[in-house]
Amino acid sequence: MPSDHVPSNRPPSQSPSRSEPIGPSVRRSARLLIVDARDRVLLLRFVFESGIAPRPYGWCTPGGGVHHGETLATAAAREAAEEVGLAVTPEQLSEPVAYAAGYADLGFTAGHFRDDFFFVRVGSHAVDTGGMEDLERSYHAGERWWSVPELADTEEIVMPYGLVPLLTDLIAGRRPESPIALPWHHPLRGDPISGTGGEVRQPGHA
Repeated sequence: MPSDHVPSNRPPSQSPSRSEPIGPSVRRSARLLIVDARDRVLLLRFVFESGIAPRPYGWCTPGGGVHHGETLATAAAREAAEEVGLAVTPEQLSEPVAYAAGYADLGFTAGHFRDDFFFVRVGSHAVDTGGMEDLERSYHAGERWWSVPELADTEEIVMPYGLVPLLTDLIAGRRPESPIALPWHHPLRGDPISGTGGEVRQPGHA
C-alpha cells in the first residue's frame, strides 16, 4: 500500500540496477506493475489521510516495505502474495524496471525512501487481499485493472507518477536496460498534493 502533473513526454533518467538487501540509511519498498493479457495494470485504491490531497482516495501499485535480509525481488514476491494473492517467484521478477526516491514524512516515521518497481505479466488474476496486514487493510478501499488510455485520461491521483509512458514501453516490449527514475510521489507533511489527473505535480517540488 502507499508508503505534480509531469508531462508524459518527459525524458526519463536512468540509474544503475539495485537488487541488494536493504541498507541502514534508506527505507526500501518493493512494488509491482502487474499487467494482464488485456494490457491492463492492477492498482489498489487507498484512503488518504485527511488534508493531504484534494480527493479522499488515490491509487497505487501493490507492494510494501522490504524486510531485513530480503532482496528486493524476494520482498516483491512476498508482497504480491500478501496484498493481491499472486504467486510469483523472485526469479520471475528479475530486476526492477523503475524506481522513485525522496524524502517523506508519514507521521509515524520520516526519512529518505526508495520504491523499486518490478514488471510482471499474467494472463488473468483474481485479486485476493486476504493476506493483507491490519494496517494495510485499514487503508485499502478496493482494486481495479486500468488500461493505459484510462490512466492517461483519469482525474484520479495515481502513484507512481510517470506511469503512463513507462507502461507504454513495457507493454510494447521495450524493457529498460537499467531502472528508470520516476518523479517522487510523497508530499512533505503539511504540503498537500494538489491538482488532478493521473500524474500530479506538487507545488514547489520538482
